Amino acid sequence: MNKVFFFEGIHGSGKSTLAKIKAEEVRHTYPNVHIVMRSEKPCPLDICRLAIFSEEEFTAFLHMIISLHSEFKSTIEDQVRQFSSIEGNYYYVNWLEFLSKYHLRDKNLTSYALAHELCDGRAGYERYKEITRSRWKTFAKTISDNTVYLFEGALLQHPITELLGYYEADDSTILQFVNALLETICEISTELVYVSTDQIEQLLLQTAKMRNDQGYRWIDGFIKLVTTCNYGKKHGMSGFSGAVQFCMDRKRIEQKILDQVKIKKSIIFRKLDAKEV
Repeated sequence: MNKVFFFEGIHGSGKSTLAKIKAEEVRHTYPNVHIVMRSEKPCPLDICRLAIFSEEEFTAFLHMIISLHSEFKSTIEDQVRQFSSIEGNYYYVNWLEFLSKYHLRDKNLTSYALAHELCDGRAGYERYKEITRSRWKTFAKTISDNTVYLFEGALLQHPITELLGYYEADDSTILQFVNALLETICEISTELVYVSTDQIEQLLLQTAKMRNDQGYRWIDGFIKLVTTCNYGKKHGMSGFSGAVQFCMDRKRIEQKILDQVKIKKSIIFRKLDAKEV
């Protein structure tokens, strides 16, 4: 058995929770099946927060870390490789996860990683498209038998945020992009689980409060993304209301994709109860 589940929906809609529930269902029904979650780094389809390095650049990255923390010298490469994958002639490094885990907060190190990042419009549209499709093709070729993959945000959330927010792609271009990704894994059993809601503002408020209570000022980062990306600046988006509008625009595009993609899909409608609103 091998299968890929995509869990999609607006921030806080419950994608991760559904993925965990599905993982438990699979473990119960197929105890010998291996499960791969998006939370396991590096995710084979994730572009978000990835830096791409040549071998020479990767070595330079290691040397920068060692110069800051010489006590890591004997183990630093092994530690970085836990957050990396080698695809072709390049190293893909989930640099933010690594630096956060080891508390490596250095301006020059962060700047170096950001200069090699793929998201937030840094790669350029053609290169972003090429690398994304290449990673999906590699994944399709190396998918393991007897494995179930559970990915949140990899099919719609991250690509749409990038294409709409930074490259201002129109709906048709985004649909073509998503269909091209699905074509790379067309021989794999695939299912899209989408959480829909008509209470976007309330959901974002609830998510912001919950994550703030957990010590994570997520909403500040999201507002910054929306108001500084090309799409947000072009449409004058500001503050929390801008974040809500961006999510509404994203949901509109996602609905078009749901109506047209030719894969198995299920839609779960989420309505917040009175205690949540």
